[in-house]
Amino acid sequence: MKNIMIHRLKSTLNSTVVLNNGVQMPIFGLGTFQIKGEDAYNAVLTALKAGYRLIDTAGIYQNEKQVGKAIKDSGINRKDIFITSKLKPADQGFDEARKGFLKSLGDLDVDYIDLYLIHWPGKQGIPRLSPLNAEARKGSWKQLEQLYKEGKCRAIGVSNYTEKHLKELLSYCEVVPAVNQVELHPMLQQRKLIAFSEKYKILTQAYSSLGQGELLDNAKVLTMSNRIKKTPAQILLRWAIQKEHAILPKSNNEKRIFENTDIFDWELEVEDMALLDAMESNHHFCWNPH
Repeated sequence: MKNIMIHRLKSTLNSTVVLNNGVQMPIFGLGTFQIKGEDAYNAVLTALKAGYRLIDTAGIYQNEKQVGKAIKDSGINRKDIFITSKLKPADQGFDEARKGFLKSLGDLDVDYIDLYLIHWPGKQGIPRLSPLNAEARKGSWKQLEQLYKEGKCRAIGVSNYTEKHLKELLSYCEVVPAVNQVELHPMLQQRKLIAFSEKYKILTQAYSSLGQGELLDNAKVLTMSNRIKKTPAQILLRWAIQKEHAILPKSNNEKRIFENTDIFDWELEVEDMALLDAMESNHHFCWNPH
C-alpha cells in the first residue's frame, strides 16, 4: 500500500500507518488472546510502560474489563492509546452486533473504540457452508457501518476474511473495511490476499506472527537466532516489520513484552529474509477460515 511508510530502519515502536479513512494506527501492538484476569491486566500495564500504544482484545477473549482497567490505571491519555476489539461470532447479525459492540464498550469502560472488527466470517452455531452465515455477516457489517457513522468507533474492519469473503463484503458495503486481521508469518504469508486487499486500501494486519509459538523452535529460525544473537521472536517480528506488516505480538511475560520491542534498530540481511520467505507452506497454526 502506497501510504504505509514503515520500511526497514525508518520504522520505530511509535510508527503508525494511515488507514483508508485517514485514521492513524500504530504498526505495533499487544495481542491479548488467551490472556485473562490479572494476567491480562498486568500484561497491558507492562506493555504500556514498554511503549506499546495499541492494545488488541475481543469480546470472546473475556478480558476487556481488565484491559480497560489497565488502560485507565496507566495514567496515559485515552486518545494516545489505540484500542482494537472484535465482535463475537455468537453476536453476528444486525441487532446482535450492536448489543455485542455496546457490551465491549461498557466492559472496556471507554467512550469509543478505535478499531472494531468482525472477528470471524461465520456465526457461532451455524454450519460452515450454510448461506445463513453470509446473511449474518452482512447484517453485522451494516451495523458496524452504523456504529462508525455514529462515531462510536473510529474505524471498522474484519478478521479472518478470505478473498472470497472480502469480495462479498465489497459488493454491498458503504464503508470499505480499513483492516483485515489474519494469521500471518513466514509459513503463511498471505501474498494473494494482501495483493487483493491493497487494491482497496484494506490493511492486512498480522496476528500469530510467532505461529502460536511453534515457530520459536523452528530449526531455520533457531540457527539464525544463534548466528545473529537475537531471540527467535525478535527475528520473526523483524521479518514482519521488513515485510511492512502491522503486528500484534502476544505475551504476558514482562521480559518478553520488553524484548519484543527490540526490533527497530537493526535489520535482517537480504539472505536471511530470503530464507524466511522460503518457509512459505500455506500452513495454519490457528483456525482456517477457508
